[in-house]
Amino acid sequence: MCQIASVNDSLRKSLPFLPLPHRLHLSSFVAHLPEGSLCRLFGTIRSFETFGRNNDPYREHDYGIVEVEGDRYIWKFDYFDVNKHQKIANLQAMPRI
Repeated sequence: MCQIASVNDSLRKSLPFLPLPHRLHLSSFVAHLPEGSLCRLFGTIRSFETFGRNNDPYREHDYGIVEVEGDRYIWKFDYFDVNKHQKIANLQAMPRI
């Protein structure tokens, strides 16, 4: 498993409590879910392990689709520079914080 996949797995399994400097962004719809539904959504994402060629072509474990209570949700990890202005294309060149 590549280093990025390992980091993403660790972050995914810690949802919704991400260590600094990581940030969690939610859509307005997800942010307004009832607490129980939100807990089930995070639990489903934390336990997601269905990575394959169709949803993880670069083997980074950075994306998935889950279904909770009949609704489908997409989750995604992206990496930005420390000023959060620009998406980092080459994660291997990402500076260590």
